[in-house]
Amino acid sequence: MTRRIFVVDDEPSMIQLCTIILQREGLTVVGSALDGVEAVLGFKALKVPPDMVLMDHRMPRKNGLETMNELLAIEPDLKILFISADTSITSLALQAGAAGFLAKPFSVSQLTTTVRRILQLTGDDTHIAS
Repeated sequence: MTRRIFVVDDEPSMIQLCTIILQREGLTVVGSALDGVEAVLGFKALKVPPDMVLMDHRMPRKNGLETMNELLAIEPDLKILFISADTSITSLALQAGAAGFLAKPFSVSQLTTTVRRILQLTGDDTHIAS
């Protein structure tokens, strides 16, 4: 069973990059959003909640912490990985329920290793593109 990921970032190029990387790992990106308001609406519209959300912090209309709080109120077991250049909110994000924090810029291997760790995936769970 493939794992489902939702990507939230105000930079379309970051969404595209994360989507490519995650798909190469055998994961499915089930949706994306450019800000927190769009993220909550898009999340609610999914028939099946994703296994993980990649969440930026600095976004228009609603930041990552506010968005995370709303998503966790809907789905308390949701795993959220912050991907943000704003490292000043690392401890706040983790205390509020984030499963991890990855500082931008990050490498492909940092993203894939962190996602696999949070989802507790082994090499047998997904394929690894060479």
